[in-house]
Amino acid sequence: MGTTPQTTRVGRFCAAAALLAFLLAASPAAAADDFGAGVAGCIRAVLTRPHKSRPAASRPGALFDAERLTAFYAGRRYRPLWVADSRVLPSARELLECIRRADREGLDPADYHLDDLAGLMRGPESVRNPAADPPADFGRWARLDLLLTDAFLGYAAHLTRGRINPRRFGGRRTASGPLPDPATALRTALDSGDVAGTLRSLAPPHAGYRRLKTALQRYRRIAADGGRPRIPDGEMLFPGDSSPRIPLLRQRLLASGDLDSLPTGDGGNRFNEALARALARFQRRHGLPATGTLDAPTLAELNVPVAARIHCIETNLERWRWAPRDLGRRHVEVNVPDFTLRVVEDGRTVLGMRVAVGKPRSPTPVFSSRITYLVINPTWNIPPRIAREDVLPRVQADPDYLADRRIHVFASWRSGAPEIDPRTIDWNAIRPARLTYKLQQEPGPLNELGRLKFMFPNRDAVYLHDTPDHSQFLRARRDLSSGCIRLEKPVELAARLLRDNRGWSRAHIEATIENGREMVVGLKRPIAIHLFYWTAWVDAGGILHFRKDIYGRDGAMARALHRPAPAGTVTTAGRDRHRGARSRF
Repeated sequence: MGTTPQTTRVGRFCAAAALLAFLLAASPAAAADDFGAGVAGCIRAVLTRPHKSRPAASRPGALFDAERLTAFYAGRRYRPLWVADSRVLPSARELLECIRRADREGLDPADYHLDDLAGLMRGPESVRNPAADPPADFGRWARLDLLLTDAFLGYAAHLTRGRINPRRFGGRRTASGPLPDPATALRTALDSGDVAGTLRSLAPPHAGYRRLKTALQRYRRIAADGGRPRIPDGEMLFPGDSSPRIPLLRQRLLASGDLDSLPTGDGGNRFNEALARALARFQRRHGLPATGTLDAPTLAELNVPVAARIHCIETNLERWRWAPRDLGRRHVEVNVPDFTLRVVEDGRTVLGMRVAVGKPRSPTPVFSSRITYLVINPTWNIPPRIAREDVLPRVQADPDYLADRRIHVFASWRSGAPEIDPRTIDWNAIRPARLTYKLQQEPGPLNELGRLKFMFPNRDAVYLHDTPDHSQFLRARRDLSSGCIRLEKPVELAARLLRDNRGWSRAHIEATIENGREMVVGLKRPIAIHLFYWTAWVDAGGILHFRKDIYGRDGAMARALHRPAPAGTVTTAGRDRHRGARSRF
């Protein structure tokens, strides 16, 4: 059964009530005028009591990271951070306002105790004068302080590391250096008195992240205004056609900014050239052939609900939080769903090309590394999985397959294993799971890696490489490989990356290719490479793009982002920590 907003709010209320009951029971007797000591005593009682000895009713009140919270308060003798002299400090109200605005980051303010904090900070009716009932009020003040601290630590961790585990969704958190520590950030915020500024500094620093945040607000305004018109199904429409659907198409493209303005007299039912140009612009933004005709794939993209686009933007903001904070002054970016690669230097794209990426059953992984060397005229040691799934069936169907493609067979993968004449092997008797031979394709024009491959250390054994079949780059959708990335312009990429290697001009690269011998060339200046999975992004010109979710990840990510954050999911040193009961009040 699904969780409704009402049941979620009831659950949070019950958890808050249970936690409050425990705090009231834990409040020590203290002098009414010793406010700080009284609140500190309550905080200490909560954080130091063994979990098993806590009242059972208190356990549903989840914290992001009880261990970090306890360590932080212990370091300051459990003194409160956000309250003093029976009043809420301005820093607390500033934090509450930051939490209210967490949705601008694509995060849910409810994850950071928003309702509980708003209620506790509402006024004297919620937090009374301690002289009236000291034990009870110290418990309330302590609860407010603990929840504020926990909210800051959780929000800070989500901004710097992401809210959900990337490994569940085909990603990998790859830091380019130490990530900001939430506890250190909290000390900075309190010492400087600038809570909002400190939290802003923790968000991804990339211009792409900021641009996507702006797009999120625009799409939320569109949703609040009732969304966009849906275009009914029908036959294809070409420039020059007339149809009663044309006014709706015009309104739809105007709403998305692809059409600048309505023509004089509203244009009627005619599909004119201005509308065709606007539709072609829409198609380019969505990775479709820019034909300017209304075909079925274009109609499907036009009718994607605004809510789905909002969820897509939110998932890609989360992917930015997984990315390295420093991409490098020079770096290579591959956008897997867009089937493109670009080389960036000082914020400017200096080389771009089409690529082919992994099929859905063998997806290209998402991570960051550094290209350290390239291989000219590479030999291809065919991976066992590809040998079993792709090569063996072809050999069984065509006995000359290996010879025609200059593929050699070795007895095993052991170093020094002898080569075997493939004609002596009964290939039809071999089941895929029992294929233990090593298959190796020699360098040359038929080699599946082409004439160049670019290597960067990674545990998935993927790399960039040329291909003998460049016709594949004419396809709009290019998820065709077994995980590696095939390049449209490998020689141009080699020339760009070897610019600092003395003597390696483009002419010299081409001459070395022509001699046919395998050669390894180390890069004098290794370059960062980032394999991204952007299904929504805003380019430097401010244009918002969407792409097909070729590996089917966005839906599950969106659902995970909109589920209440579980206890113990604050990440440390780039790893998700799931502590279960130890992270619960």
